[in-house]
This record gives sequence, C-alpha cells and structure tokens, in this order.
Amino acid sequence: MGNFHKLASLVIGRAVDYMGESFTFRNATHGGVINELTSTQDAENGGFRPQYAMSIYVKKAGFPVPVIGEKLTARGRLVRIVSIAADAISYRMILEDVTR
Repeated sequence: MGNFHKLASLVIGRAVDYMGESFTFRNATHGGVINELTSTQDAENGGFRPQYAMSIYVKKAGFPVPVIGEKLTARGRLVRIVSIAADAISYRMILEDVTR
C-alpha cells in the first residue's frame, strides 16, 4: 500500500503543478485544483440553486488541516469552507461565496 500512496501523491502533485492555481489560506499562498460549481437551468427552474461557489483539491503534504467555517481567498473571491472530504493524500474543500 505504501507504493500506491507514493504514486498517488506524485500524481496529485503533478496535477496541481499542471492545472493548479494559487489561493490564500491562513495568510499563506497554496496551490490547488479549483473547480467552479454552477447550477443547471433545470435546477434553477425547480427552485433549487446551490450556494456553493467552488471546490478546491489540495495535496495534504505541507497544507494545514482545514476546518469547516474557515475562510480563504480564491480567484479573487472570499469563500467559506462548508464541507471537507479527506483521503490519504488530499483534501477536497467545498466552498460557498461569503457575499451571499
């Protein structure tokens, strides 16, 4: 299993290097893969529109443990962490726009 984690960590690191963007968390600049989350027209017609602005995938190594409710700045917008999924090598943070 150790080799799998090393390989997976390498792959996540390469993905961040290739597709990653900078964001600010706890007054430090970090890199991660940022995805904008948008609702569909069907969802809007049904009266449901998610508040979530984006998600960020970040490698755990060298990144502080995030806490729900903390704020960060990504793509020039202030966002709040509303959900965190973690695995052995990375975090996925779901974020909402704080201006809503």
